[in-house]
Amino acid sequence: HNTMSANDANSRPAKRIRTKDGSIDASFIAQFLSRPTPAAALAFLTSKSSCTRSQRRRLAVLAGIESSWCNCDQSVRENVSGLAGLIVREMHRPYWFYRNSLFGGGSGSEVAPENSPRSMFDRKMATPPLLYSKKFWTASNGAAKYPWLPALEDEPQRAATFD
Repeated sequence: HNTMSANDANSRPAKRIRTKDGSIDASFIAQFLSRPTPAAALAFLTSKSSCTRSQRRRLAVLAGIESSWCNCDQSVRENVSGLAGLIVREMHRPYWFYRNSLFGGGSGSEVAPENSPRSMFDRKMATPPLLYSKKFWTASNGAAKYPWLPALEDEPQRAATFD
């Protein structure tokens, strides 16, 4: 699996991601997202030693959180806790849901490994196509085998995609 540790994030050259009010180090975002649980991510964001007020504010802007929260008084502990919780909900949880779904499970995943996109694609399984009926697109239930789908091992360089 492609995993990233906080040490990996620290060893890379610093790249900056622009936000509306400045920029933030990509390595900081990687350190935040490398936390394996929402509780660990929350602890990271609320710790004075790992996250500054400016980093927290810029991360909130990047997450699309409303400006009143982004500009809240971070000298109030409850504001820091609330802002960090919003950032975790908007960035950390979706990232780990997508990552676990993509790589076939893992801790906290809601997708069984045999039903992960990679596993289904490798078995040439997919959901049926959408059908247009009476001005609406509808989706059928379940999955079916499609022999025309390339299995991952059919491609010498694994050039097939499953997303």
